[in-house]
Amino acid sequence: MPSPAVNAATTSRKTSGSAPALASSSASSSSFASAVAAPSAVDKIVSPVVPQGSPVKFSRRKSSGETRRSSGGGGSASASSSTSRPAASNAKQQQMHFRPKDAHFQYGNYNRYYGYRNGGGQEDPRLKAMKAEWFRGRDVLDIGCNVGHLTLSLARDFAPRKVIGLDIDGGLIRAARRNVRHYLTAALAGEMRFPVSMAICHGPIAAAALPGRQAESVAFPNNVFFVEGNYIMDNEAQLEAQQEEFDMILCLSLTKWVHLNWGDDGVRFLFKRMYRQLRPGGRMLLEAQPFHSYAKKKKLTETTFKNYHAITLRPEKFNEYLLSPEVGFAKCELVATPSHASKGFQRPLYLFTKAGSLDESQSRPGHNATASSCSSSSNTTTKNSNNNRSCAPDTSEASGTKE
Repeated sequence: MPSPAVNAATTSRKTSGSAPALASSSASSSSFASAVAAPSAVDKIVSPVVPQGSPVKFSRRKSSGETRRSSGGGGSASASSSTSRPAASNAKQQQMHFRPKDAHFQYGNYNRYYGYRNGGGQEDPRLKAMKAEWFRGRDVLDIGCNVGHLTLSLARDFAPRKVIGLDIDGGLIRAARRNVRHYLTAALAGEMRFPVSMAICHGPIAAAALPGRQAESVAFPNNVFFVEGNYIMDNEAQLEAQQEEFDMILCLSLTKWVHLNWGDDGVRFLFKRMYRQLRPGGRMLLEAQPFHSYAKKKKLTETTFKNYHAITLRPEKFNEYLLSPEVGFAKCELVATPSHASKGFQRPLYLFTKAGSLDESQSRPGHNATASSCSSSSNTTTKNSNNNRSCAPDTSEASGTKE
């Protein structure tokens, strides 16, 4: 029979040996109890739709006033800002990137220009401001004719002796030549030379297939031609050799593109050549884009960007320059400012007249006019300041999508 001392030792060893197990068991049971007692702290319901807040906190963006106050003094900050602006501007010019696809339209040669200027096939509102007597029996030049809609309307409706549409883009010239048949079909619809079903079955009638038209006829479409070429001359020698060829020249929505691509010198060459190309008493119709519209197109190419920043002969000075002795027009008058849904296309039309008489120029040898010319009060040889008073350009700015 063991002694009481041995029993006490055995009992103490058993108790000490089972102590760790009891401790771990009590710890696990306590953690389970806490998890069961507070389920909301662990199993929080999260919506899969509503975005949850990010644990990362961003600093609040400071306003301009707070930034100036934290910079330590307004005077020094403004001084440093003003000195850094030129450097930033120069760096911007050096980092300017020009997209190759923009260079394709650097001359304003948009093939859908008339689509958004005269939406829905509407008549060009500028035609209503033009008088038939300016064109009837005359030789006409339309510079920058695009796809030829305005040129074809003039040739069909105003009975000129000859109309030449000129554009620098060969693709637009080819499109203009294709458009002749559409205007021709509309013009012949009233004559009923062929059954109505013929156009439906075989398409529009081509201009070259018309029967009974003589080569010397000046009736539409034999009075309209489209030519690809650049109107801006390279030097003064070519300008001096220019001959008188036309009675009427149209310069519509063109000056901005000449300005951006050839600068002030290009505009001067343009005006001087038009004057030299007109016969005595000839007229030039000008529609110039305002200078504020240049900014939207200045980044087309590196050339347009540089020319834009070097322009000094602004559009508001065009009328004065055209009437100066350097060019030589005798008279200017404001014809109209055609209304348009887009304010960017509401631009004034100015008519400039060369000294002399168209009747005298047509009676000279070498000029064969098929229609009688009509005299006009604009054929004058004296410069009247009262007549030129209405020629002051409109300096009010108008916004538009494409000008």
